[in-house]
Amino acid sequence: MAALASTIDSFLDISSGIVLFFTSKFMAKLDLYNYPQGKSRVEPIGVMMFSCLMSVASLQVVVEAVKILSRGVFENEIPVLVLDKVTIVLMVLVVGWKAFLYILCYFVQSKSTSAQSNALLEAYTQDHLNDVFSNIISILALYISSIHTSSLWFLDSTVAILISLFIVWTWGSTAMEQIFLLIGKSADPEFLTILTALAQYHSPQVFFYPFYTFLSII
Repeated sequence: MAALASTIDSFLDISSGIVLFFTSKFMAKLDLYNYPQGKSRVEPIGVMMFSCLMSVASLQVVVEAVKILSRGVFENEIPVLVLDKVTIVLMVLVVGWKAFLYILCYFVQSKSTSAQSNALLEAYTQDHLNDVFSNIISILALYISSIHTSSLWFLDSTVAILISLFIVWTWGSTAMEQIFLLIGKSADPEFLTILTALAQYHSPQVFFYPFYTFLSII
């Protein structure tokens, strides 16, 4: 189940990647006649769709893992876990590949000058980092459970639940941030105060505005 949680997460990267790709392409095409305010709000919608896909798949894994745990505890149906070398090699390769993609996305995000693509890059960077940790934990849980099946059989399903809930919590928080962007929530008062002070003391137009107003009246 731990490997399944990581597998579903990685598999959904394909579908969510398609969503984010077309979202980015749609935003890049300007159409001031049909979209006079621009297409900036398409960006948080794409990230929210990404979050929903991840959350729904992870919750399904939680349901299946709970069923396995309940059958093992109440019906004494202990699952038999078999871990071969091919599975270990594949999961290790996935960890290495995800680590490479995380570094690549982080580098591209740091070099990007487009404000529209930052949220999409941030979403992918966060997803790859989550995959690195979840896959490492999945390998350890699956390996330990396969060796100590009689005593630690529950470790696989338990880790699957923890990984899935972590994914739900992470992307749920990301979705809430995008919802606040859609509804136009204001920034924190402390941040607005700092921003006002910077504009007032470092912009000549703001600093000399009362003087210009006085001259215009005269």
